[in-house]
This record gives sequence, structure tokens and C-alpha cells, in this order.
Amino acid sequence: SYTLFIPSNEAVSRLPSNLVDHWRENNPDFTMALLNHVIQDVITLDQLKQGGRLTSRARRATIFVNNYNNEAVTVNGHRIVHGDVTAPKGGVIHVIDGTLCPVADQDIINTLRTCNKYDGFLTLADVTKLLDIMQDDGPYTVFLPSNEALTKIPADELSVLKENVTLLREFLEYHVVQGAYFSGDLKDGQYLTTLHQKQPIRVGVRVDGCYRRLVEANNSPLFKADIPTKNGVIHVIDWILRPSDLSWCEGVILP
Repeated sequence: SYTLFIPSNEAVSRLPSNLVDHWRENNPDFTMALLNHVIQDVITLDQLKQGGRLTSRARRATIFVNNYNNEAVTVNGHRIVHGDVTAPKGGVIHVIDGTLCPVADQDIINTLRTCNKYDGFLTLADVTKLLDIMQDDGPYTVFLPSNEALTKIPADELSVLKENVTLLREFLEYHVVQGAYFSGDLKDGQYLTTLHQKQPIRVGVRVDGCYRRLVEANNSPLFKADIPTKNGVIHVIDWILRPSDLSWCEGVILP
């Protein structure tokens, strides 16, 4: 018994050509990508509950489920456009409007550690012990400032943050949301509640037909969206998010 999440033809056509070329040259990676669409159990539409998690056959990677009052069901933000199709040997097929790539077999922190473009955020989070939280089950959505984004903070303002661990943690918590929110799970203008005093951030979503793409958070453009992990999802932003209630120091305010 098994469940297959099969990408629609349109979803396959949107795959980057360099990724397709890589799969052609690297069969193990292609096999792993295919296995990430397979669940070793029969899961029907009515069993896909809000906030659910599935484990794929690709290194036991995590797939997140969101169910919007049964009007729309998503897996890692990709909508099921045709569900409960009977498959051979007792299986079931759900057609989705995207592909479940890459494979989410590491937590948020270890996913970030694979790329040195993000080590600035990790260094700051380590000082505040926020890393401990982002390694638990979550799930969390992280709006991650790239290293380049962090360099845009004036030196005196960054110094204020580094000298006050409580202030630094509150600043970083404003970049983290409880729950796994992929582009396909969001609406333009929607507010998400952060870990910092439940203060919200506003997201911008671009819609092209049935395809949704997260493009900004609090007017900060997104550099890369929808990086899946075992305990949530990462969106890389080009600028920092500043909570309105934090006072950095007299005469010094972050933009």
C-alpha cells in the first residue's frame, strides 16, 4: 500500500532546466526526488488534516500538510488538484500543482549550515540560544536575512544588538513564525504572527493562475522562497525585519 503525489504536467514544465539536466546526469539524486513523492501508506484526502506531517521514502524526509476547511489541501505548499485516484496494488494517487523538491531530510539549523551565505544569522542566533528552539519539532517558518542583508545594518546599530542579548533575541524572533507556511499556503496581504510578542509581519504573494509565489515580507523582497526542512520552511529575504516596539538605543533606529 502506498500514496503517490504526482506533479501535474504544468508543474513539471516549470522545473528549472538546470535541475532537469542535473537529474539526467545524476541518477541517485533523481531517484531520491522521485521517492520524496511516495508515502509508504494509503493516505486519502479526508486523512490529510491541518498541520499534519507525512514521511516520504526519501531518507524519511518530512512533508507538511495544510487543510483549509477541505476547500484546499496542500503538501509543502502545493495544492492537490485531483485527489483519491485509485492506483494499482491498493495505492492512491493525488495530483499536485508542484514538485516536492528539494528533499527535506534535515532540520532548519542543519539546512542553513550547508550554505555559508546564511552563517551570519546562525552566529547571531547561537548567541541568543534561539538555535535550540529551531531544532525542536516546530514547525517554524523562518524569514532569513542573508549575510548580505545583515551587512546593510549600520555598524553602530549592529553593535547595540550584539551587546544586548535580550534585544538581539527579540529582533531575531521577529523573523520566526510558528507553523509551516509555504508560498502556496499564503494570500497576498496576509499577516503572520511571529515569536516576538506575537507581533505580525505582512507578506506579499504574487498569483499567476493557480501558481502562488511569496515575493516579500514587510516590504523586504524575497531572494529565495520555499526551502523545506524537517521542522519547517525557510524563506531568504534581502533585508531585515524590524519589530516596531523595540528601542535600539537613543538616537539609533534600524531602518
